[in-house]
Amino acid sequence: MSVDELEGLPKGLSADDVRLALAEIGNVSEWPIDSTYMDAQLPAAFSKLLRTAYHGELISARIAHLFKQKLGGRAGCKTVARAKKASPELTFLADVDFVIVYSWTAWGGLTLWQRLAVVDHELSHCGRDPDVGWITVPHDLEEFGTIARRWGDWQPGITEFRRQLDLFAAQGAARPGKDRR
Repeated sequence: MSVDELEGLPKGLSADDVRLALAEIGNVSEWPIDSTYMDAQLPAAFSKLLRTAYHGELISARIAHLFKQKLGGRAGCKTVARAKKASPELTFLADVDFVIVYSWTAWGGLTLWQRLAVVDHELSHCGRDPDVGWITVPHDLEEFGTIARRWGDWQPGITEFRRQLDLFAAQGAARPGKDRR
């Protein structure tokens, strides 16, 4: 890990905290033989940092982080991670509210920034509804690029997404994480 990898972290996330998590956990380099899952200790440590910084509503959530050697995905898409609300049986038996499974293979090819972003993204799928309890939160925007180019801001999600991107342009800022390979 180079010093450059921790420059310009989003506000609220400390480079020293990330370094400490990396030093405490380290990085497992081999997949255990005859294992379907493995504890994802580094993503769990990143989750703790990110929940404190950005996901305060999840501080009390019990989240299990697991590695699976590979995750299936839609054709043409490489699935890096998947978050889901734990079933009532799993909540009862294992005392967890959410399970986040990371592809061991995909994780190994990510930069530090991308790893932090993936954990942050998956935590964004975890939420709490005051009337229902823990819930899985869908993406704000799901659309084909060709449809967005053809029809523009035809739905509220696209309008909000464009507004967020325009904030970066107005500030003259590069996109966070761009060219961080």
